[in-house]
Amino acid sequence: MGMLRWGAHLLLLLLAAATWTCAGAGAGVTSEYRRKLEATVDMPLDADVFRVPPGYNAPQQVHITLGDQTGTAMTVSWVTANELGSNTVRYGSSPEKLDRAAEGSHTRYDYFNYTSGFIHHCTLTGLTHATKYYYAMGFDHTVRTFSFTTPPKPAPDAPFKFGLIDSKVAANRPHPNVSHTLAHYEANGGDAVLFVGDLSYADNYPLHDNNRWDTWARFVERSVAYQPWIWTAGNHELDYAPELGETVPFKPFTHRYPTPYRAAGSTEPFWYSVKIASAHVIVLASYSAYGKYTPQWTWLQEELATRVDRKLTPWLIVLMHSPWYNSNNYHYMEGETMRVQFERWLVDAKVDVVLAGHVHSYERSRRFANIDYNIVNGKATPAANVDAPVYITIGDGGNIEGIANNFTVPQPAYSAFREASFGHATLEIKNRTHAHYAWHRNHDGAKAVADAVWLTNRYWMPTNDDVHITLGDQTGRAMTVSWVTPKLPDSNVVRYGLRADNLTHTANGTFRRYSFGRKYRSGFIHHATLTGLDYGTKYHYAVGSGDTASARSFSFTTPPKPGPDVPYKFGLIGDLGQTFHSNDTLSHYEACGGDAVLFIGDLSYADNHPGHDNNRWDTWARFVERSVAYQPWIWTTGNHELDFAPELGETTPFKPFTNRYPTPFGASGSTRPLWYSVRMASAHVIVLASYAAYGKYTPQWRWLEGELRRVDRAVTPWLIVCVHSPWYSSNGYHYMEGESMRVEFERWLVDAKADVVLAGHVHSYERTRRVSNVAYDIANGMATPVFNRSAPVYINIGDGGNIEGLADDFRWPQPDYSVFREASFGHATLQIVNRTHAFYEWHRNSDGVKVVADHAWFTNRYWFPTDTN
Repeated sequence: MGMLRWGAHLLLLLLAAATWTCAGAGAGVTSEYRRKLEATVDMPLDADVFRVPPGYNAPQQVHITLGDQTGTAMTVSWVTANELGSNTVRYGSSPEKLDRAAEGSHTRYDYFNYTSGFIHHCTLTGLTHATKYYYAMGFDHTVRTFSFTTPPKPAPDAPFKFGLIDSKVAANRPHPNVSHTLAHYEANGGDAVLFVGDLSYADNYPLHDNNRWDTWARFVERSVAYQPWIWTAGNHELDYAPELGETVPFKPFTHRYPTPYRAAGSTEPFWYSVKIASAHVIVLASYSAYGKYTPQWTWLQEELATRVDRKLTPWLIVLMHSPWYNSNNYHYMEGETMRVQFERWLVDAKVDVVLAGHVHSYERSRRFANIDYNIVNGKATPAANVDAPVYITIGDGGNIEGIANNFTVPQPAYSAFREASFGHATLEIKNRTHAHYAWHRNHDGAKAVADAVWLTNRYWMPTNDDVHITLGDQTGRAMTVSWVTPKLPDSNVVRYGLRADNLTHTANGTFRRYSFGRKYRSGFIHHATLTGLDYGTKYHYAVGSGDTASARSFSFTTPPKPGPDVPYKFGLIGDLGQTFHSNDTLSHYEACGGDAVLFIGDLSYADNHPGHDNNRWDTWARFVERSVAYQPWIWTTGNHELDFAPELGETTPFKPFTNRYPTPFGASGSTRPLWYSVRMASAHVIVLASYAAYGKYTPQWRWLEGELRRVDRAVTPWLIVCVHSPWYSSNGYHYMEGESMRVEFERWLVDAKADVVLAGHVHSYERTRRVSNVAYDIANGMATPVFNRSAPVYINIGDGGNIEGLADDFRWPQPDYSVFREASFGHATLQIVNRTHAFYEWHRNSDGVKVVADHAWFTNRYWFPTDTN
């Protein structure tokens, strides 16, 4: 009888919602509710919610999260401030019977002028699903006791209620006695929280005051010590502050907040999954690398393909911080690059809900997708799609930065409801087919349901669920020499001078070794930097043992001093490998007499051999020595430098590359060797990393933003950008893989009037006109590349001769932006003549003969901004 009554109520609710929605299905709702525009002020530090618990060395900042994927383990974390204390947690079925014990570990960290307390982490194992446990810690001095209930065993009809919160859960509200969001969530009786990023906002305080991590953790302890919170990293967790000497992203977060990432097959704590009751929850990282072939990309591909079982956990929920669909001008389209990379996967997987934060307001979308766009068809407006998820932006927890109340007008078709208020939401899963979602506005201290909707499961009930009930009412001068000694460390010294028989200077270097997989251990890899060199000067140098029998001698010429009319000739090579074709390419380039090489990524292709055979890194380096020992090669990393092979136990991206090939990144203010710049003659060359994080606020993003301001076109007029994955390519191979980076950075390069963008990856050749695609804003449909005299020429030169062969699948018809394309191996040269003109040539490898197949005169965008190329 009870089930019949519930079914009748559910049917009536759905029918009522369907009737209301059909009446107004054409447009979304922008709530007319207006919150008072008073300042968002921090609660005072002596507020009760920040109180340090009584007792000497009492455990504080207690919080729990899942210790495995399903909840049969729980990780308990806490801080002791006075001394280390005990790492033990005792637990059991009653507070008087804590008959089990687990031993944990501790960590500490320094951040600028702050040193943390002793941060403890302990995982309780062997738990039973859906069971209440009591636990205690602090047995050496002050004991504190808490409890939690494990989630039910994963099953298709297991009910569960999630709280959905972002952005500091109201630790910064106008009045000291109203931490509204958290209090309102607690009153709703949720079972666990899906936290979509931005915890303490410590980085908003002077010197990234990490004491604010402590106060925040004490503030939320009242909830997170009693139920698991599933953590997503937001931009305020980056804590990247090179001005303070802090260049390790996510340092406070990773020390304080563990995640069960290893249980999900992930290699980093920022992306992982859990299975709770009837839900499979995937957590993604908006501020880690997610381009094709990166660890996060590889993990998500496998997660969706092999580990999601909708028959067991029918509800598929995805968490991220930066929203993909957002009609607020604050942080508008900042999540676009990740959407471009992953949206089709989520639609194909029939994801039910995507939760995001970042934008400090609330918005819920209809089921829309924007997956038909292919760079030339103009299909770039989101369209209704029953397989698509509902996108919910809930960055409205109550943070210190205040409300984002600047919505775009008109409201886009994909937006169902939006309001600029603080609040939280709940998602109550009823069974395999239905879940009830409600958003609770903080209304002058009272919890008010302002938006609600029944969601139908995309796997078990794949119908359009645009039925909803809305209850809201209102709204140069140094050169680094590297070499390998295979058996012994030998000498780290380089001797150099102006004559081969008079090497009067010395430079002391260092050496390193690395292992890869189970069988390979490198030789001794030496790096030494020769300093105090003069511009435009030939130097001789020798490496190896001091006795002349084993020393080897070489020479190089330094680039001329930077100046606007200094001529220089670059060789342009990409995707070289070590085949017979590769040998032709290198020989032909040597015959061209270039001064230096801009290498556009994919060096040895060692990862194409069984076990990522790193001996191929050694053979490749011996192969190219005939050129690279005599002139500088400027390195760009490609996907074949990732060498990410968890099946071999290798989970550190770029391990062989970074051990072998140094770059002058520190000299250009970069914090990683993967992105940097050099200034050679009249050229400012910027190297970007396609397979490192480049989303907004990431280190690479911040560096490029500053670097473009440092470019002085009066001194180095030619602005050249190197990147591996092309932004404009009309070849079916790797088609549009560089799109997410283009979306992030193209406007910057157009505004900076970059002259040339060089890419590889696609194993053919192509040159474009000066085009751009910067008018698109997700809703206007303007998504076709158009002529733009301020835009760079894009050159794809991934045709060095690698083992994978040619990419001969050009798309037809040839796009307007494409000037010349050919599926052949070869190389190119760019000869800068003066500040206004440069001559470009592409040399085809034609049956072993160097043939000029394409050429053009380029006019400088800064000094000669007319289109004559």
